[in-house]
Amino acid sequence: MLKHVLTLVVLCLLPGNAWAKCARGTIVIYGLISGPAAGSTVSVQVLPDPNWNSEPAAVVDTDGKFDVTRYFDPYDGPGLVVPDRCTRKPKTITVQLHRNGQLLDQKVLEINRDFVSERNVDFRLRSPIILHSY
Repeated sequence: MLKHVLTLVVLCLLPGNAWAKCARGTIVIYGLISGPAAGSTVSVQVLPDPNWNSEPAAVVDTDGKFDVTRYFDPYDGPGLVVPDRCTRKPKTITVQLHRNGQLLDQKVLEINRDFVSERNVDFRLRSPIILHSY
């Protein structure tokens, strides 16, 4: 009986977010298209797998600019005691420019080299990338 009471007391003293899953991270990529941009789309592949629903390609605006946000789940497994490990990070981001189903250009970005980290789960591209449509 005492064992159950002590367990209940310990569980009540733990912070409310001890069982919460990890906060989702964001990856923000922006840039512009050099050359004709009409009808173009930009797709983004995140490695390792972001553990998130796949998202459609982004449409390029009439000025040739694009801004893409992708989500990433940093959950890396259960912790040893109670909290989950939220240490998983994206490593490689592949950005592709397509028009009419044809690949026109591709850039491979590295999280540690090409992005700045915000809150250690959100990543923003250091500077805009340029994709070529010709």
